[in-house]
Amino acid sequence: MKRNATKIIATLLASLVMIGCSKQSSTTGSAKQAASPFDATPLLNAPGLADEKLTKEIDETAEKELQSNDTMDATNWLQQHPESQVGKDDQDRPMLLAPVVARFREAGAQKIAVQITHDPQARHVDSLLSLIIVLPADPVARKKIFPLDAGMSAHCDQAPVIDRGQKYLDYSFYGMDDAF
Repeated sequence: MKRNATKIIATLLASLVMIGCSKQSSTTGSAKQAASPFDATPLLNAPGLADEKLTKEIDETAEKELQSNDTMDATNWLQQHPESQVGKDDQDRPMLLAPVVARFREAGAQKIAVQITHDPQARHVDSLLSLIIVLPADPVARKKIFPLDAGMSAHCDQAPVIDRGQKYLDYSFYGMDDAF
């Protein structure tokens, strides 16, 4: 039930972001309009949305993960594990990591890393624990990344975020049997 509610909220947030983006791009106007990020002020207190405290905790967790010896560049991981999955989609099909990384990279992510665990007893010896997205400073690039968060947050059963000036997005695959 909680997962369905999170997916509904994430879908609504993504729709609002897309509507805001399409309204902005369809208007003719100054460079100021094109450079200003989507105004998420009405969404600041949306139910299920990560608040400022949680957003700060996400940044702190991602910072620690990036400093861990168990973290590597997502491209290097995918070279070694091209069929790496991050669970299943809504139709119970494997959700591959490569297209997820590609979408964040195309949107302008500064860096994309994965945190892994090594367990010789597990079905997959090396398994994904999390995906860390280093956000760019440029507001236009950030505006392209945040719409991707709603779907990925719903997939990981975590609260979606809005741009609060944070440095990272962090998606946990802990407990997902199909994340490797």
